[in-house]
Amino acid sequence: MRPAALALLGLLLAALGSDAYRRPQARKVGTVRARPRTVQFAPTRDNVEVAAVAGDAAKAAGITPRPQVAAADPEPWMASAEDSRIITGLVMKSATPEEVSAVLFANAPAANHYTICAAVCRLAKQPNTSAAEARRHARRVLEVLSTREVLERLDTRQLTNVVWSTAKLRLKKSEVRVFAEALGRQLLRGEPAQFGEMSMALWGVATAGVSSGGFDRGLGRWFNESMPLLGGANATATAAPTETPRVAMPAPKGKDVAIMVWSLARMGKRVHPEAVAQLAQLANQAVERRAFNAKDVSMMAWGFGTILEQDYRHEEAVVPTLDQLLAYLNVRSLKSRDLAQILTGISRARYDGQAFMREVGRSDGLPKLLRSCAPQELCSLVYSYARLYVLSAPFFRAVEEELCHRGLATRSGSFDRLNAQELSNLAWALTVVPLEELDESAGILRDNTVKGVLEEAATRKDLLPLHRRQLHQAVSGLRPPAREVSVEFQPEGVLDEAAFDPRQEESVDDAWLDLEAVPPRRTPVPFGATGLALPNDFARLLQREWTAEKARVKRSSARHKSVSHALVGLGILHENERDEDITIKNLGIALEVDGPDHYTRYTHRLLGHTRLKRRVLRAKGWRVVSIPWFEFDRIPFWSSMERKRYVQRRIGLTKTIKYNAKDFSTYKPYPQEGQTKRTD
Repeated sequence: MRPAALALLGLLLAALGSDAYRRPQARKVGTVRARPRTVQFAPTRDNVEVAAVAGDAAKAAGITPRPQVAAADPEPWMASAEDSRIITGLVMKSATPEEVSAVLFANAPAANHYTICAAVCRLAKQPNTSAAEARRHARRVLEVLSTREVLERLDTRQLTNVVWSTAKLRLKKSEVRVFAEALGRQLLRGEPAQFGEMSMALWGVATAGVSSGGFDRGLGRWFNESMPLLGGANATATAAPTETPRVAMPAPKGKDVAIMVWSLARMGKRVHPEAVAQLAQLANQAVERRAFNAKDVSMMAWGFGTILEQDYRHEEAVVPTLDQLLAYLNVRSLKSRDLAQILTGISRARYDGQAFMREVGRSDGLPKLLRSCAPQELCSLVYSYARLYVLSAPFFRAVEEELCHRGLATRSGSFDRLNAQELSNLAWALTVVPLEELDESAGILRDNTVKGVLEEAATRKDLLPLHRRQLHQAVSGLRPPAREVSVEFQPEGVLDEAAFDPRQEESVDDAWLDLEAVPPRRTPVPFGATGLALPNDFARLLQREWTAEKARVKRSSARHKSVSHALVGLGILHENERDEDITIKNLGIALEVDGPDHYTRYTHRLLGHTRLKRRVLRAKGWRVVSIPWFEFDRIPFWSSMERKRYVQRRIGLTKTIKYNAKDFSTYKPYPQEGQTKRTD
């Protein structure tokens, strides 16, 4: 054998050593040795002899052997994807938070950023584990994950999982915000993210209540670039000329669409109409594929209803989607929490869901459904029926039986399990609905329940101003009808043309002579004449809260100002924004300018709070006259004379009103069924 070949063989055997042929020892559970970059095995006797011979031959051949380098300690959290695969598997199989932390930190050289993300997700999904214990171990892991060296290596998929996990663990907002802002930076750079991943991140941000401008900006770019790509083969992928064209994404799952809609509504952010329209289209496609269950539909109904409440511009996209969602539902498959969420959503949206709600009332499983309701869910159901003013006798009979079963239908019932919001909602809802018209026994139930709620509320210290105002409305709604007074009168308005200057609004009140003083048609019933055994201090507190609410400075709408201007043109003295929208004291008229918020969408049915207000005003002795927005807005803004005549008909001024020798307004009876066109 040549000397050079012998030298190379000796170097090779010295490098390998006899340990390479030994049987590997059994590893400890949960511990894996990291693969070092430079490995040196201990030489045996045989290796040394061969190496000596090979060394002499190498020297004779003029070859200098390469010096061996000592093994370097591997850096933690920098392992390759292949090396970290074993550790990641052990982390995902860990049964307790202690085991997750032990496996992760004992094998830091063989782990990387992906392994750390897997550990956080595993801690968030630990079953039957103390939440405090899981959070303690998660914070230790997040200390490593939030370092700059590791955080910058995370991609959008890993960040969305971390945001979801931190929110699931109920960590602090500041702890969730770190990863939400990192995700926002990734999205702003144009990094792609799947629809399901973004729905997870949105759920985490919404649940934790995090407010992050960076995340919002990144979310906006993701919506602009990714939403047009959804829908599978029918999607059109567009990109800037300098960017790589994006591939169309498949249609998302119904569950992911529901989570995203619910999260956007929970965040309380104004969403662009195009994004809402795209989400509504995805929801419609999921309904056609029957890719929803009852829980998904409830989240969609609540989310779309809340989004529509925040911005009326989404009406055209959201209302048809709600139609499809409610038609898709099977009432018998609903659970109590799902039904409560659906009704809360459609009541917020002012969606007229009479057909669905009456179907719920006729359902054979309604008593069992109400029996499974938590107190908050039961109050939400009753409140939704009252707000939308759906008078379903079977539903309220079932509610009566359930309240009796729970011991809440008597004045001695226990209401201490209800919080302040539930107390006020229940009292207000039972006052709005005329239960005595549905069932005589239901009226007795209403009186006993409301009185019991009010007496319980009198002992509470956690009532907010909103709750006190609601309870005041409930007390006022129980007033007996005011006594009729037979008074016939025909008021007249006379213009003092010399004092009127249309260019100065300050002179309007002085320009019109007072109408003939006449008593109102009804005599009011004083506050507190309802037979309630309320403590005087509590009754005064409710009255004081209501007075403060009415005394605050209000800003009239443009529609309200137009009606007031028409009254000025008719020569009628009035007051704006007192206890009512417009008060005409000499006529005993409370003129209510009812905008869209007083009616259901499209069907224009009066909502419950408006009906209660009118009932309370009538009990005080006022004659209530309404100006519906869908009638008044038909009149062009430049047709002031037509607006005056419309207001004259609504308030019932039968005599001809003369403005001057040439201009006058005659009375035309208002149609009982309402206007169908301007000329009615």
